Amino acid sequence: MKMTQWRFLLLVTILVLPLQSKASEWIYLVSEGDSLWDISETYLGSATSWKKVQTLNQLPDPNWVKPGTRLRIPLAWIAENSASASVKAVYGNCRVVHVDGTEEELRPGDQLNLGDRVQTFNESTVSVEFADRTIVTLDSNSELVLDHLSAYGTTGMVDSRLRLLKGRLETTVTHASGPGSRFEIHTTAAISAVRGTKYRMAAMEDDGSSRFEVTGGVVDVSNPEAKGVVALNIGFGSVVSEGQLPLPPQALLTAPDLPELPEILNRTNWPITWNAVEKAEKYRVRLSDNSSFETVLWQNVTDQPSVKLPTLADGKYFLRVRAIDGLGLEGMERQLDLIQAANPEPPVQLAPAEASAHTDKIPDLSWSAASQANLYHLQIARDARFNNIVIDQPSVDEIQYSHVGGAEPGTWYWRVASIDSNGHRGPFGAVRSFNVVEQPPAVQLDYNSTTENIEISWSHTTSGVSYQVQIAHDKKFTRLISDETLSEPNYVLPTTSSKTRYLRIRTVDSNGQVSNWTDVQKIAPEPNDSWKVALGIILTMVLIAL
Repeated sequence: MKMTQWRFLLLVTILVLPLQSKASEWIYLVSEGDSLWDISETYLGSATSWKKVQTLNQLPDPNWVKPGTRLRIPLAWIAENSASASVKAVYGNCRVVHVDGTEEELRPGDQLNLGDRVQTFNESTVSVEFADRTIVTLDSNSELVLDHLSAYGTTGMVDSRLRLLKGRLETTVTHASGPGSRFEIHTTAAISAVRGTKYRMAAMEDDGSSRFEVTGGVVDVSNPEAKGVVALNIGFGSVVSEGQLPLPPQALLTAPDLPELPEILNRTNWPITWNAVEKAEKYRVRLSDNSSFETVLWQNVTDQPSVKLPTLADGKYFLRVRAIDGLGLEGMERQLDLIQAANPEPPVQLAPAEASAHTDKIPDLSWSAASQANLYHLQIARDARFNNIVIDQPSVDEIQYSHVGGAEPGTWYWRVASIDSNGHRGPFGAVRSFNVVEQPPAVQLDYNSTTENIEISWSHTTSGVSYQVQIAHDKKFTRLISDETLSEPNYVLPTTSSKTRYLRIRTVDSNGQVSNWTDVQKIAPEPNDSWKVALGIILTMVLIAL
């Protein structure tokens, strides 16, 4: 080897070794009252190690160190101890499988240790907090193994290495507090390494690929087999297949614009609709009862930019929506805060029909029996906003209401709420309307009889009305001969009948409202003298025979 090459290698060694040494050192900032003995006992595990610290940092006086001094301490000197993680929040069926094969159902506060395997199932999520306060939330139908959990004494440096066997997770990683801090998540296809960030990842069972989506900070994604590393900044993601280099950073889809909602959602299954995101093939919608989404109560993947919320108990909720592109990468998300107060649910209003017309009175009202209702609160008003409430019945114990007395003509509005056994009233249901109209005036009949017809006429009460004419064999009109509706105020009744007939007429206005019937008119058959003619013929024939 030439002399110039030796000199180059020597120069590289001189330059690199200090860098490597510094990279593996922890820096301690001296505070007032600190001593080398205390520092050594606290972080190195032995007070007798102070001499090494003094020598490395070239301190002239071991009895006094100036506050603010930055002490270099190699990681190899610091006592490393095992660490644990704790279960922060649980929703649904989540379990842990220990190294010895025993299983337990997870509960908040449970401790997790090296080698534990955390499992979630349908509609279940769990959040795990690590020694450095890093939070990992494991989605439903996922499996995570805690491969390495350690800490460097009380320095705050934590080394956590996890393995996602299947499913999805989200992380909020605490910023590294020193060179010994490490947070890695492995899959069969890739490794993600971070030092303070937020990101999501998924391990796909069908093809073994992994997906990474960064929503804060930077994530290094590598595939040891392919020996490639991709740095993903905020707003970018990548897909890694087994044995392949990670895809170049892919821009995540933008967050959907979510609609403004009422301050309080007063009914269940509220529909949420948003504008479609360009290049989105699907959307993931998630719901939680905490703003940090440590647990997910419900989620749905849909190919439409809309969804109906599930049936929920009253309370405050948080909704997040994000778009999914053709690679399966899930984009940036938007959050909505929701307050639901929909219980007990109101009944369904059954009668009268919407906007139906009723003569001179409030019609009988009826509604379904709500499952949680013990009583009902009924309100009837003259305006749709219920500023002018005319009837307020706060404790109706039936599923119907009949009003005694008349009502002014016009449009009326009504609504009903359920009251549960604890006396809690839920939201009012839909506002329904009906119309009160005046009864059309009854007609006054006039007759003009001829030998062939009876001509009946009456005064034309008002424009836009018609007239119902009924003729029957009986006074109660159970055996109708005819039932006609006329537009003109006259009717011709043939006299050719051998039986008594009965007639009545009433007015029908444009809303279908009817007047009272006229008094029942009896129409007797015309006298029949044909018997006299027959008798005369018979007598004549008798006389001729004599």
